[in-house]
Amino acid sequence: MKKGQFHESMIVILIFTVIFGIALFGIYRYNISSVNDIQKNLEESNSLSLLSGLPNSPYLQYSELDDEKEMVDTLKILNLELYNLSFRTIEIRQVYPKTTNVACNKENYPDCDTYIIYSKKTSQDKRIISIPVSLYFPLTKETKIGNLVITTYG
Repeated sequence: MKKGQFHESMIVILIFTVIFGIALFGIYRYNISSVNDIQKNLEESNSLSLLSGLPNSPYLQYSELDDEKEMVDTLKILNLELYNLSFRTIEIRQVYPKTTNVACNKENYPDCDTYIIYSKKTSQDKRIISIPVSLYFPLTKETKIGNLVITTYG
């Protein structure tokens, strides 16, 4: 093998290696974006599942003598603690009649309008979904209109 042929072979091998590396990097980036898309779809699906099931769960649903009503019991919200729901915020806002914009706790109940059920935020992009719910106030025996809002981050 002559010196010129050796240099040509090395250049061909170098060019092939660079092209192969670029192709591998492209495949890697495509796979990462596919995984991110699947993760976003999964989080959205989980949020929709929560949105449809949470108002009718025994943890929130108003019941009187084992007769379950289609209303959210606001006293149950105050004592509810949820864990491991990823990066999202779940809250219920009273929309009618409108009151002061105050987060609810045991001290200011029922003179408030925002119940934060779960909150774990991050600085990434967010998606918001919501449905209307009926709110029942056992102390005053009133029913008001609210909105269950689930904000998913990431």
